[in-house]
Amino acid sequence: MLHASGTSPIRLGEIRQENRRSRRYALTIGIAALLAGCGGSQPPIGPPDPMAQSQAIATHAERGGSWMAADAVSQDLLYTGNVGSVTVYSYPKGQLKGMLSGFGDVDGMCADSAGDVFVLDFLGDIVEYAHGARYPKKKLRSPHGSAIGCSVDPASGDLAVAAYAYSNAAVEIYRNAKGPPKSYQDPSFKQYYHCGYDNKGNLFVDGITSSSAFVFAELPKGGTALKTITLNQSIGFPNQVQWDGKYITVGDETTPAIYQFTIMGSEGDKVGTTSLNHVTFLDQSWIQGQTLIAPVVYYKKRQAHAEILFYKYPSGGKPTKLIPHSSTDGPNSAAISLAPS
Repeated sequence: MLHASGTSPIRLGEIRQENRRSRRYALTIGIAALLAGCGGSQPPIGPPDPMAQSQAIATHAERGGSWMAADAVSQDLLYTGNVGSVTVYSYPKGQLKGMLSGFGDVDGMCADSAGDVFVLDFLGDIVEYAHGARYPKKKLRSPHGSAIGCSVDPASGDLAVAAYAYSNAAVEIYRNAKGPPKSYQDPSFKQYYHCGYDNKGNLFVDGITSSSAFVFAELPKGGTALKTITLNQSIGFPNQVQWDGKYITVGDETTPAIYQFTIMGSEGDKVGTTSLNHVTFLDQSWIQGQTLIAPVVYYKKRQAHAEILFYKYPSGGKPTKLIPHSSTDGPNSAAISLAPS
């Protein structure tokens, strides 16, 4: 079976994996250096026991397939996407609580107000899990393929998906998170990466042009077309788009930093910057209240290391917590799912 681009799913996964490894191999600043340099008034970074995490993974790996701890449903959870799987931790403690398998390459995810998590497989599947569930609740299929970013409108329950695609990319809106979607395209975009609803139901999306320049747009609530927004801050490469409770945030994976904007008409005015020290490449991050969760993979002496870092938001700076990740084929993305009250 061929992907819409004409590339087989296996080869597409190999290309994605090699591109990821190539980009991350170029990193020169590791978390080990961060830990060695921490001192003075630096807040303590308290990782869970790596040995205990490894033993838990090994035990469940023998069983095969997906698994989820029995007490996961009653806890707030951190979902992180990898090549082939999703790893689930308790939040904010960082204890391993589950592993969801059966994916090609999970490059994006989001959660709604009910705690449901939407997992985006790069090959086009959109898989919904109820909070703490082992098995999918529902599966959608992007007609454009290669979904990377998503967001759920808390008011309407509509699911927005940024369908990256190698051709015929689009922003897809799934009414009440059900298919088929309504698609929106803009000639300014070659590819769409991430999207986020604000508190009024307006959707914002980032991506790149045919010349690989950053581009940003808004689909106003009730609108019928995307409109380009000019930001007064240059962005090297799209990272995330999210409403932080006050501002629309846009991430730059190459800086890396998260910028806060107020949107007025066709312009976005930067009102703040969250700089993430000691990180030189950032995948899809997640803002949860006063915490920013940043998935990071880096190479030191040709050895891959994977971490999940917590930062104070919006102040940023040095990380306050580190979770050693269970797979070096991730984490590529993160989302917090709050336990239903």
